[in-house]
Amino acid sequence: MRVGYPQSAGRAPDEDALAVLDVNLLGAWRVTAAALPALRESGGRVINVASGLAVFTIPFATAYCISKRGLVAYSDALRLEHGDRVTVTTVYPGYIRTPIHERSAAEGVALEGAIPAERLEDAARAIARASLDAPVRDLATTRRGTVAYAALPRLSRRLVDRFTRARLRVLAASGHFEGSALTRDWVARMLGS
Repeated sequence: MRVGYPQSAGRAPDEDALAVLDVNLLGAWRVTAAALPALRESGGRVINVASGLAVFTIPFATAYCISKRGLVAYSDALRLEHGDRVTVTTVYPGYIRTPIHERSAAEGVALEGAIPAERLEDAARAIARASLDAPVRDLATTRRGTVAYAALPRLSRRLVDRFTRARLRVLAASGHFEGSALTRDWVARMLGS
C-alpha cells in the first residue's frame, strides 16, 4: 500500500504528511526488518517500490517525494549492511493512473495532464523482473524512465529546477491548478500576478 496526500513544503507536517512517511518509508523498513532473518537465511530478495518522484521532485507532493527518496536511501543502507546475504532492488515506477492520485486531483494538484502516464502492466512486469530475473540494483518500469532517471542526477540541479519551473508555469497559465486553495498563492507567484 502507498499513500500520497498533497501538502505544501512551507507548512509544518500535518497528520497526512506523517501518514505518508509512515506508510511509504517506515512501513517498508518495518516489514523488511521483521523478515530480514528469514531473508538472510534463504539468500532472499528485497524489492522496494520507490517512484520517479524519488529522483524528480515536484511541488505539493512534499511528503511523498521525501518518503520515496528516503526509501532509496534505506535500500542503499540495507544493501551495504546485508548485501552479503540478500539482494536489494529499487523499482522506480512513474505516474500510473491509480486511486493514489484521487485526493491530489480533488485538491487541484493532479499529475494527469502534467506528466506522461505509464501503464500498470509495465510496473507489474518490472516488479516481476526484479523478483525473478538476475538481481539488479535499480529498475525503472519503462525505457523512458530508465533514461530520465539515469540522466537527472547528472544534470545541474539549477538546470533541472529551471526546466521544472518553466513546465509548471505553462501548466499554471493553462489553468491546470485552477480552483486549488493549496496552490493559489504559488500560482500567483508563478504567473507574476
